Amino acid sequence: MHFNSQVGDGTVVCRKRCEPGDRTCLTNNTHTILYSFYALPSVPALSQPMPLTTLRFVSGRTGQTVRTDYRILSGNTRNCFDVRKRNTLGWLRLVQPVIGPNRFMLLLQMDALGTQNRIITRHLAYVDIDVSVYTY
Repeated sequence: MHFNSQVGDGTVVCRKRCEPGDRTCLTNNTHTILYSFYALPSVPALSQPMPLTTLRFVSGRTGQTVRTDYRILSGNTRNCFDVRKRNTLGWLRLVQPVIGPNRFMLLLQMDALGTQNRIITRHLAYVDIDVSVYTY
């Protein structure tokens, strides 16, 4: 069983809720899937990376997290974006100029890792970025 909740403008999160005894659900490490939309102006020049959003892992019930791993799985064919991390925080950043109209659909993965790099939880984020033809 799953349920959606509106987190903020342009963001929806689906959190996993398992029925007791649902082995398939209980053994799947993916706990949340997030969809987020961002509208950006054209950025013809970029002197330093521009943070777009912050990703954070909250330990919750596990309490055993050793580290987190953030990755862009798809949608970054022009290498315009990267993810930087520190402790349990990650930042999606624009690292190359972008000119609109353009659209990027990124798929990000965040794994919370325990001892021996075992995945405790996995979280996926679909980040839809619409780049306007206009600069501001």
